[in-house]
Amino acid sequence: MAITDVAVFSSSPEPGTVDPGGRGQPAATLIGSTSIFLWAVWPALAVYSSPAPTFQILATGMTIGFLALAALRIGRGEPLSGMLPKSWGLLLAGVVGILGTNTFNFIAVTRISPAQASVIAYLWPIIALVLAGALGLKRLQSKHYVAVVLGFVGAVFVINPFTGMELDFIGILCAFLAGLSFAAYTTYRLVDSRSASDAVGIYGLISAIICAALHFGIETTQSLNATQIAAVVVLGLAPMGLANAVWDYGVARGDARALSVLAYGTPLVATFLLVFLGLADITPTLIIGALLIVGAAAIGTWPARSEP
Repeated sequence: MAITDVAVFSSSPEPGTVDPGGRGQPAATLIGSTSIFLWAVWPALAVYSSPAPTFQILATGMTIGFLALAALRIGRGEPLSGMLPKSWGLLLAGVVGILGTNTFNFIAVTRISPAQASVIAYLWPIIALVLAGALGLKRLQSKHYVAVVLGFVGAVFVINPFTGMELDFIGILCAFLAGLSFAAYTTYRLVDSRSASDAVGIYGLISAIICAALHFGIETTQSLNATQIAAVVVLGLAPMGLANAVWDYGVARGDARALSVLAYGTPLVATFLLVFLGLADITPTLIIGALLIVGAAAIGTWPARSEP
């Protein structure tokens, strides 16, 4: 899934978030922008790793992602203890976000079009706005209501119930739950905004342990072919590992505003990549829906002039 740890609400320039006024080195911005592509390959890699037991794939990929982030910290001379979240609440929320997002999204891409799954899951910024408003954590403005309407209208176009074809409601639900999982984590950060560099690695490690336990408890281990092995390794290294590292580097040293704008295009990049690889068919309703959802996310999360 091409889900970024963009701070939907916070304006603090901490690692893993977006500083709306951030300006920095063009080279750092360019490096940070590679995270968009690294996240966008998630749906394609999920398809290439299938068919295989869900939790077997996720446990392996998340472990590789943790090892990649840990290796980068060691290479920078930074202690691994710096990856630990600053509170137990953040740890729990982070695990729910990472585990839920990846699990539900993996199930979704095996049941419905991976392009549909990717775009529906990207409703997470809109879902986060709804949660924050419902919980009284943020006062919603007119633009937020417009964003919510546009986002869910976009979802209708993506699901496209007008064709008369039978819909896979489980697959659609899983794609939505993938977005809900990350939205819940993002909303929790309104309450506890403390963050640790590469903390997503710890979330991934604990999620990997949970996935391994579920795999050995309810699944049968399957031998993977060369394509599946390569897909799982890249899945761990790219969207689950290096993408987070280059994003943090770009936000900290480059143009954070430019990166936040580019991040909105992640589901579009993922969709066109799937089409290019022959893994999805492009349709007018899919493109319209994707543009509506991306536009809604931009409208709903873009800071107003009066915001810091």
